[in-house]
Amino acid sequence: MNKLSALIRELFFRYGYLLSIITLLVITLASLSPRGTAGDPSTVGIPDYFAHIVAYASVILFAVVRPAAPLFWPIITVLAWSCVIELLQPLVGRSGNLHDLGANAIGVFVGWIAGQLLRRFFISASAKR
Repeated sequence: MNKLSALIRELFFRYGYLLSIITLLVITLASLSPRGTAGDPSTVGIPDYFAHIVAYASVILFAVVRPAAPLFWPIITVLAWSCVIELLQPLVGRSGNLHDLGANAIGVFVGWIAGQLLRRFFISASAKR
């Protein structure tokens, strides 16, 4: 395993949960910002569903890559948090809807798959050393 891969592996393994929490906080702030502000993906031309998938995939990816990470509670927590955000959005002039929740769930699934693949890569690469 080269030095860059080892550094990335160490980053994920040591700080995976912290990176997930930070990412979720950024998503929360962006999601609860009024339309047209920096948190609105349409201001930069990104389709809303795509932004949801990428955002929630990144939250779960960081947590899943950690070795022996419990997966059930982080996934349930992120999905529940997603529901709370969608319920709060009308209070800031945005619209929460079921399509966003579906995109969030797809993002969690994509992040879980990507995290599993990345975890296997890191484990097999470190075993070859």
